Amino acid sequence: MRVVKRILLAFGAIVVILLAVGFLLPRRVHVERSATIDAPAGVVFANVDDLRRWEAWTPWGKDRDPTVEMSYSDSTAGKGAWFTWTSKKLGSGKLEIVDSQPPKAIDMRLAMDDAGEPAKCGFAFAESEGKTNVTWHFDADMGVWPPGRYFGLCMDWLLGGDYEKGLSNLKRVAEAQAKTQP
Repeated sequence: MRVVKRILLAFGAIVVILLAVGFLLPRRVHVERSATIDAPAGVVFANVDDLRRWEAWTPWGKDRDPTVEMSYSDSTAGKGAWFTWTSKKLGSGKLEIVDSQPPKAIDMRLAMDDAGEPAKCGFAFAESEGKTNVTWHFDADMGVWPPGRYFGLCMDWLLGGDYEKGLSNLKRVAEAQAKTQP
């Protein structure tokens, strides 16, 4: 009986410690990746601002889940444009452009159906000498409860690789377009 009691006390102590540490973890998460693309900012911006063009470079889509179903707003570019997706592998949600400042920045809201508050994400573009530095960022509030905050510790690992792949794809697409445009 003493052994069972000690095991239960040890288990309870571990749970309390994990909860206490969870409340001390950061509530807000920030993920960011950048790439330099050998193309003018207008060319790069157009590939991000028009949500239909995402199919050519996004790290999520038909190559990750061929059964993903996409729906788009009537206008697919600029402020107010959005798309939704439904997928067994990727989940479902909505990405909406909340502000578009050609060719400097795009601010977006990302709402996942199985998550809490929508996340803020977007792109910043800075052109210098015909090249464009693109920064893709993601900011989310992981909530009050420890499980969300523990999950927040993994966000850079979960998103970072996809952001790098997406920027690499965007680089390939935009540089090819820049070579064919005067």
